[in-house]
Amino acid sequence: MALSNLQKNLALVSFARAFAACDEEKRRDYYHEFKLAFGSEIKDFDNEIHDVFIKENIPEKIVFDWQHIKDDERNNEDNFTCEILCLNPSYENEVEKLLWKELRLIPCFGRIEDVGTVKDFAEEGFSFIAKKDDEVIGVILAQKVMEYGFYYIFVNAFAVKNSAQGKGVGKKLMNNLFSIAKENHIMRIDLGTEKRFKAYDIYRKWGFKEQDPETVFLSKRVNR
Repeated sequence: MALSNLQKNLALVSFARAFAACDEEKRRDYYHEFKLAFGSEIKDFDNEIHDVFIKENIPEKIVFDWQHIKDDERNNEDNFTCEILCLNPSYENEVEKLLWKELRLIPCFGRIEDVGTVKDFAEEGFSFIAKKDDEVIGVILAQKVMEYGFYYIFVNAFAVKNSAQGKGVGKKLMNNLFSIAKENHIMRIDLGTEKRFKAYDIYRKWGFKEQDPETVFLSKRVNR
């Protein structure tokens, strides 16, 4: 459900006051968390924050600190480069180690419960890795599923190495999946998460929506 104007204004004012009051070394994390939670819900997100800083008479030095943090985060994402490659069985050990370290997850092939292998996902052609300096720093395992006569893509696992998070690696992986879906005329991508996880806010920012109020599965339509 979209935020009402009242909810949006309350969230922005609360952020501005808390940002100004918190310790300087904590401001970067506070802005990052607020952006994950509300970046997709508030149009012209950073302009709205700037306006509320002015309305709340936040000291100029604190506004400058926020602008520096905002620009740093944008530059880190824009300047970070990595290679997106189709999944190959030769990466099995690296992928399994990454999934276990970041998610405590063993690859599953099927909607939820079927244990699978990296080779299974590689053969499907909808799974990718991100590499930086010959190291696997991200992975997305996905498969094509038939339901009611139509295909959709289900994302079984998605992880980015902790040290590479916040640099656009996950977005690059997901955008690659969006492109492959369009090439294959597949109009829907599903994945599962929980609202208590940071990933939930990230997926919402990327356009995924809840299928119904009770489910933990999210879905995104892919335009041709």
